[in-house]
Amino acid sequence: MTALVRFALRHKKQMNINMKRQSAKTMFNCFLSSLSCRAIMAGNLSEFSRGRIVSLWEAGWSEIDIAQRIGCHTRTVQKWINRWQEEGEEGLKDKRKNNHGVRLTTAEEDAALVRQVDENPFLPVRHSVNQLDLQISNTTAQRRLHKANVHCYHPARKILLTNRHREDRVAFALEQLNTASPEDWDRTIWTDEKVFCSADDRRRHVWRPEGHRYDPKYVLPNAQSGALLVLCGGGSVLIVREN
Repeated sequence: MTALVRFALRHKKQMNINMKRQSAKTMFNCFLSSLSCRAIMAGNLSEFSRGRIVSLWEAGWSEIDIAQRIGCHTRTVQKWINRWQEEGEEGLKDKRKNNHGVRLTTAEEDAALVRQVDENPFLPVRHSVNQLDLQISNTTAQRRLHKANVHCYHPARKILLTNRHREDRVAFALEQLNTASPEDWDRTIWTDEKVFCSADDRRRHVWRPEGHRYDPKYVLPNAQSGALLVLCGGGSVLIVREN
């Protein structure tokens, strides 16, 4: 009985070793297959590989087996099979130039887009695209601008009050303090204000070349905030819109 138990334990141990070896071998094969797929999927399949996909599929292979044999994803296999069914051999040809899609704009249109954006740097890119009637997306337009070294930034804001402005204001206040009579102060109306942000008072962006942050053309004046000011004083209310 003891000998049988020892034999069973040795047999079980050997089975575990064999299973681990088989598992390691399977994992290593999967790893090699993954490397092969990545190496092939790094670029487009050649026309020869696309033809092999169709040939294997006509021979009765499943899409999974074809993907493992070619070294690509099953969706790639489905795509080329569907392309062959719809267009025949013409559908297997590579219609892309230098591994890129067909360019939607010409060099002249790209230059016109850059000029249009430069004329209206604070407007969205879509505005310039619509003005030029270009049939491209915002992403494509932004890519053209980036290639021309025109990028989107938060604009610098113009400082309205300089040191000279502050000195003039203090001088005026001191002059009025020393020269105004009590009767003048009796005729003075004291007011306060409350700022309400309108729809136009949103965070702005500017499209400009790199290194031109403080170019006056790309600096946003603080006076054009679009805010609504409510001035209250003496029982009256005055609504003023900043421009």
